Amino acid sequence: MLHRKISDARFLHLLLKLIRAEVIGSDGEARMNTCGVPQGSILSPLLCNVFLHHVVDEWFKETNAREFVGRCSLTRYADDMVFTAQTVGAAQRLHALLSARLTAFGMTLHEGKTRVILNGGSAAASSLKSGVDVPGFTFLGFLHVWGRSRSRKTGKVFWRIKRHTCPVRYRSKLAAITGHIKRYKHDKFLVEKMKVVVKGYLNYFAINDNMKRVSMFVHEIEKLLFKWLNRRSQKRSFTWEQFSTILERISFPRPKLQHNLFFATSASTGKQC
Repeated sequence: MLHRKISDARFLHLLLKLIRAEVIGSDGEARMNTCGVPQGSILSPLLCNVFLHHVVDEWFKETNAREFVGRCSLTRYADDMVFTAQTVGAAQRLHALLSARLTAFGMTLHEGKTRVILNGGSAAASSLKSGVDVPGFTFLGFLHVWGRSRSRKTGKVFWRIKRHTCPVRYRSKLAAITGHIKRYKHDKFLVEKMKVVVKGYLNYFAINDNMKRVSMFVHEIEKLLFKWLNRRSQKRSFTWEQFSTILERISFPRPKLQHNLFFATSASTGKQC
């Protein structure tokens, strides 16, 4: 695959040396790598995209035109992928074709993370009548679910996709930060470091439909800082009102919409995926 774009033999030889670099096994012994890319290697994300571009992207473009008349779609980020089809039958057919394609290149689908689900605006409307929720799916840290919105201009209710922070990811991130604050409560730069963490979180997760969860996250960080900074000594350092004033003085990040994705999904297509 690399030969298709790279003609420099010396550069390709260097890549081969990096791929075959020795790795430390669970027994502590060093062995030459014989399959895939060493875990943690700087080549891993690069070669992942090169490999999957050929195995998945190019294959899907041809298969979609041939098998589904261009009615399916693919969204991929590294090895996380979401395929959509107009019917359940087409989705199941696509699932089988993808599984066979990956097997031919020495890979398999993660069955615990791979599902064929009925989704879309029409499916959501039908499920509402029967009292059953349309199953959502997790992609890139967001839980994608279908919900109803009302047009400000016409007052008409329509279905659209909504995104919320994945609950599992939310809890794990909060647990990691709790451990860090507890451990480094005596670090004089702790609050400044938490400002960077919160700002990064907001830059990614502060989108429409997710502001409630984002606000909860910021408030939890503030409570954790208040709790553990007050435990640096036997005497209480400040009250919540005093602490809030300090946060405001140092411009601690506040929940604010960073990305408006409403117009990208403001109209229901009625398609199933």
